[in-house]
This record gives sequence, C-alpha cells and structure tokens, in this order.
Amino acid sequence: MQHVYIGLGSNLGNPAEQLQRAIAAIAQLPHTSFVSASSLYSSAPLGPADQPRFTNAVAHISTELTANELLARLQHIELEQGR
Repeated sequence: MQHVYIGLGSNLGNPAEQLQRAIAAIAQLPHTSFVSASSLYSSAPLGPADQPRFTNAVAHISTELTANELLARLQHIELEQGR
C-alpha cells in the first residue's frame, strides 16, 4: 500500500459541503483505506481576485491503486460533483 496525500479545494456553491462529499467519496475508493483528513481552511484566491475565497483540505489515504487508476477515480469524483 502506498500513502497518498490529496489536496482538495473549492470556491463555488457550498465549498465546505463539496469537500465533505469529496472526502466521503475518496474514503469509498476500492483497494483504499481512508487514514485522515485535515480541518477545512479558508484562503484568498490566487490570480484574479474577483472570485470567492477557497475552502481547502488535505485527505490522507493508503491505496493499492496505481497512480493512473487513482487519478482516473479522483477525476470521476470531480465530474460527479459537477466540476
């Protein structure tokens, strides 16, 4: 099993709810054990400043998925959440 840290962020809709849903979906990935998630943090956007603040977190998992498999599954979670 490989330890993986996943950076999460959102600034549209209800960012805290989106991150909680993303963390829950990550915890359900096959061949993967959810280890922990950080607290949620608010930060100013980089680049164009005329957008909402971001909510950020980090998820820690242990997985047997390859990097490409994990990326595909994480992108699927993003698509399911409308990103």
